Amino acid sequence: MQIRINENGYVQSYAEIGNLTNGIEIEAPSDLEHFEVNFEAYQVKDGVLIFDEDKRSQLDNQHILDDLRFEREQQCFPIVNRGQLWYEMLSETQVAELQLWYQAWLDVTETLLIPERPGWLT
Repeated sequence: MQIRINENGYVQSYAEIGNLTNGIEIEAPSDLEHFEVNFEAYQVKDGVLIFDEDKRSQLDNQHILDDLRFEREQQCFPIVNRGQLWYEMLSETQVAELQLWYQAWLDVTETLLIPERPGWLT
């Protein structure tokens, strides 16, 4: 098996068959299925691939945050980036609700809670 690693020794990519540009040869781990699913959490230590549970947790958390950022980009930004004319048509109550909703989206990577969209918002 060939792998490429980053500056911290974690696997970036791998090839079970063939060669990788700038790849290093290493013995495949005993649980190849686990490696294929979690390869980014494997680190080379003393020439051996070692699974790092903390790294797996970090990667899982990063994926959650990335998904929330994508959701925010899809649901929130098209609304709050509407023009001044649209904003001038809103009541004070709607503006206040929109500001709270927007702030909740900005905080989503800390709260991990997708805010409920105001009912009047289309």
